[in-house]
Amino acid sequence: MWRGMFVVLQDVLDVVEEEDRSESELSSEYEEYTDSEDETGPRLKPVFVPKTDRVTIKEKEDQAKEEQMLEQEKKRQGDLRKRESHRVGEIFCTLLRLQYSGHPL
Repeated sequence: MWRGMFVVLQDVLDVVEEEDRSESELSSEYEEYTDSEDETGPRLKPVFVPKTDRVTIKEKEDQAKEEQMLEQEKKRQGDLRKRESHRVGEIFCTLLRLQYSGHPL
């Protein structure tokens, strides 16, 4: 008689333990999702920027393009000046050679 009751009680305890395990698994899965909110860190307060100081993405891109164009133009002007200087030097050397060779200018 005691043995039969013990088996029934053991079966009931097994069922209750299984239910507890399934509930704890469900609750732990839910807790994992709620913990992710804490990982994002503290919320930052918005900072006011006056309208005159605000810069949009398009304005930043336009500024970058403008700076790049100015830099290219500056480089082109430098190359042109270098070629002109080189050409002036060649002409000067040619004139000196002609003068020393006795050629009338």
